[in-house]
Amino acid sequence: PDSLPVDVAEQRAWLNQHKADSGSSWTQLSQQIGIAAGTLSVFPTDKYAGDNEKIARTIFRHRQYLATQAELDVAAPTIPGYVETPTARRLQAMLQWAHTRGRIVVAACGPGLGKTISTENYRDAVSNVWLIVLRPSTSGMNGMLISVLAALGEKGARGSNQTLSDRVIERIRNSSGLIIFDEAQHLSERSIEEIRSWHDATGIGIALFGNETVLTRIEGGARKAAFAQLYSRVAMPYTQNLPTSEDAEVIAAA
Repeated sequence: PDSLPVDVAEQRAWLNQHKADSGSSWTQLSQQIGIAAGTLSVFPTDKYAGDNEKIARTIFRHRQYLATQAELDVAAPTIPGYVETPTARRLQAMLQWAHTRGRIVVAACGPGLGKTISTENYRDAVSNVWLIVLRPSTSGMNGMLISVLAALGEKGARGSNQTLSDRVIERIRNSSGLIIFDEAQHLSERSIEEIRSWHDATGIGIALFGNETVLTRIEGGARKAAFAQLYSRVAMPYTQNLPTSEDAEVIAAA
């Protein structure tokens, strides 16, 4: 491709038209194309003093990408958003129970069951619902607390673990809300116990959704005694490893 001729004037004209059609700023286009915004904004004016052919070639590559993307958009089926499968209805019912009754629910789900999109759908549909998607880096107490406060609207929270936890309690008290932890298998033992203490202090609903290991950790094994207080408060433990045939039919139809 680097040896093929490129029409610089054509790329200038296309860039101007593309900016107008897309309604994008030079900054937005620079992030997409990979050229500094200052360079990109000067190039169409024919006043750029640098290597115009190099810039034109980079723009042409971006055009090739857009063309490929357009072909895929036509050829590929549209992936549906939230689809109310039987499993999704069960997960939604668990979230409703935890939210309205101020209870703790735990769901251990295999991949492909719609766990994440079900939690997102419930958060978007109902007020006072906060969703925290955990990662290995947020498994510890401090990372978990910062993530929860960010979901509650407090970005860049700082302070001791006790101070951060007190701020969480202050924000959720009397909210009649629900805190959902997705990928909850990443939570450390201390983090799980801290979350339980919020429920005891405020009556907030808690949903712990994760893979097959999340419920196993809480209900049995070597750590059974450590999680006894939490498990005694779990209102609706649920495990499902695979989608049902009814789930597959609904998703295929969608």
